[in-house]
Amino acid sequence: MFQHFFVAIFRNLRKNKVFTFINVAGLAIGLAASLLIIQYIRFELSFDQFHENKKDLYRVGAQGDVRQYKTSLLYFTVAPLLEEGIPQIDKATRLWSQKGTLSIEDEEGQRAFKEPFVYADANFFSMFDFLLRYGDPQQVLANPQSVVLSESAATKLFGEASQHLIGEPLTLYDLFGSRQYQITGIAEDMPANSHIQQDIFFSFEVVESEQARNWSVDYWGAFSTYAQLQPSASPDDLSASLAAFQEHYYPNNDANLFLEPLTDTYLRSELGNALGGTGSAQLMQIFLLVAIFIMAIAWINYINLTTARATERAKEVGIRKVVGSSRSHLIRQFLLEALLFNVVSAILALTIFQLSLPITSQLLGKDIQTVYLFGEPLFWLLFMIALIIGSIISGLYPAFVLSACEPTTVLKGKFSSSRQGTLLRKGLMVLQFAASIALVGGTYVVFQQLSFMRSQNLGLAIEETMIVESPAIVDENAEDRFTSMKTELSRFQFVESVVFSGNVPGKSYNYSTQAALPDEDLNEASSFAILEVDAQYIPEYQISMVAGRNYSDSLSQENQRVLLNETAAQSLGFETSQAAVGQLIKVGNAETPQEVIGVVADYHHKSLQNPYEPIIFNFRPGSGKISIKLNTTSSSASVADMTKEIKDVYLALFPGNPFDYYFLDDQFNSLYQEDRRIGRLFAIFAILAVLVACLGLFGLTTFTVAQKTKEVGIRKVLGASIVSVLRLLSRDFAVLMLIAVIITLPVIFWAMKQWLTNYAFSIDYSISLFILPMSLVVLVGLITVSTQTVRAALANPVDSLRYE
Repeated sequence: MFQHFFVAIFRNLRKNKVFTFINVAGLAIGLAASLLIIQYIRFELSFDQFHENKKDLYRVGAQGDVRQYKTSLLYFTVAPLLEEGIPQIDKATRLWSQKGTLSIEDEEGQRAFKEPFVYADANFFSMFDFLLRYGDPQQVLANPQSVVLSESAATKLFGEASQHLIGEPLTLYDLFGSRQYQITGIAEDMPANSHIQQDIFFSFEVVESEQARNWSVDYWGAFSTYAQLQPSASPDDLSASLAAFQEHYYPNNDANLFLEPLTDTYLRSELGNALGGTGSAQLMQIFLLVAIFIMAIAWINYINLTTARATERAKEVGIRKVVGSSRSHLIRQFLLEALLFNVVSAILALTIFQLSLPITSQLLGKDIQTVYLFGEPLFWLLFMIALIIGSIISGLYPAFVLSACEPTTVLKGKFSSSRQGTLLRKGLMVLQFAASIALVGGTYVVFQQLSFMRSQNLGLAIEETMIVESPAIVDENAEDRFTSMKTELSRFQFVESVVFSGNVPGKSYNYSTQAALPDEDLNEASSFAILEVDAQYIPEYQISMVAGRNYSDSLSQENQRVLLNETAAQSLGFETSQAAVGQLIKVGNAETPQEVIGVVADYHHKSLQNPYEPIIFNFRPGSGKISIKLNTTSSSASVADMTKEIKDVYLALFPGNPFDYYFLDDQFNSLYQEDRRIGRLFAIFAILAVLVACLGLFGLTTFTVAQKTKEVGIRKVLGASIVSVLRLLSRDFAVLMLIAVIITLPVIFWAMKQWLTNYAFSIDYSISLFILPMSLVVLVGLITVSTQTVRAALANPVDSLRYE
């Protein structure tokens, strides 16, 4: 019997090659796109899942009740005190992210690299499942002068990642000065699905010794802290213990400590991540809907095309019934046909998926192939279930419609599609185009927001600004050398100015601390960003002064005065910017209040996703990052020649340092790199959705035109114009697209408005924003229809009347 089914199915497929291609191609493209989305979602959900003891690992966070903040960066002493004070906590570890210069001496001479790194506690590698290629997890960071390199870092620094590197010396220059370390371990690169993405780990013992001797970092909230609970402990049971711990050790701090599951750190945390990027659970939900939309469009195509051909296949059904086929027999045949279509499409989709995976990874900038979807039994189980369900859903209605044909009616040529069937087909088409319009409309809004952020006035000048990292290898004459550097660089015709600052726009600040008026409690004060600048920072970056004056190199005691931005002045309670000038404020652990000498206009120090932050500017000339304002229009030298001239001056004054530089406009563009990648991915899936929908529309149009061939011929013989014939053939499709627009508009308007709430600064949002993308989808649909209707309208009526 099944052999008979397959013979009938293959004959039918061979007879209708266009419909076969459209059905298989539509299903394959839809399924492949959905699989790529699922692969991406699975990768995002897999973050930090590879740790064997993940259920016991937590990140420690703090939430302030008075100042209303949440942070993952805690005090220096929290981790060791947690181990000591709460028995349910087995281990606690700290990571402190820094950047410094690494110096190596070998047969090639002395080489230096400017690299990010972390200070890590000795128990870090025994607490987390980051694999060491060489070294003992219990011992690699136990020695105060020990350092662990990832394979990538080892290869970059030494040209290899072999066991021969164990014991090799490496000198670090950072805020503690210089210190020599020995390589004690080589780690495998951090997995792509780890929220901790570091390549160089220095022993935390150095920080503790420096802290004990020279200065207190206990005031800073700068340390990522993790805890491993005893296997029998529950985080809910620790609430009372953490409250008692807080009261005992930090009675004057309003922050409440809490535990966040490590597996929530990347995707579901509100704390951010100082050690790498973060994902978005909301975005994953959106992508899941996109996958469902695309797959639904593909299955709707199959249902529409199959039911539309009901009149053509009705004769086949009628004859089969006359020769003895039962209805159940026919239903099985049509369900088997649907299953065959889905299986063939699934095989093709899996091939497309596998070939497209590297390209998708490249577009996203993430190695989503880290999670091997095909190696998971659960994936294949769900895939088979989805395939069977999809086959049943897409085949059940056509099977019942076609098997219900009465042979006497069909063989007399009186069979036609029912009104209910026609309405269902039209309804499904509306859903198809509604989904396509939603995807295209959403993609358009994403790109409009990206364009807005890139073109928005930042409130400062970043063009033609080269940023050179501050040298770490310096001598006792460093201050004089900085002055000489400014003098030497200013002699170049293409250099307009040289500015020193602790950090630069597009990056972060020097640090954050509390600030308040002299009579207020600093413990209950808001947090302010601190940025160290020289007197040229404000004018050369063209930041507007709102009130008061800027710093001056000619005045003494400027380091006891501060500048504020407008948001900082408001946060401190001043009614106007002018009212803040001349007032005293307490800043952090400064011994005496400091005078406000000026207020500058708010500017975008970070991306437009972030609101304006309160910034306090401290005066610290002659050190930090070096901002070199270039003038490329008045010089005949190329940018490469300018860079070489600047590099020569830098290395002459600061030998042994790497010349590490970038351009500020590139840095700001990189802030939106993730948004651009997501936007491109949305665009690709939106195009695929429209393509699949248009494939179905092409098939339906082809069939509709074929059904009306004789009618068109008669109308043309009776004098109908080509325009009227086109209107006849296209009217129904145009109406359905218009209905899809009406249905989709309020839904997509609300959804994208919710998405834009993630941005502190966003585009002007209105219904008119969706006119262009919706018109584009409708236009593509009408062009698809026109490819068949125009040919029918231009056909010779004599040929049309001979059609049957």
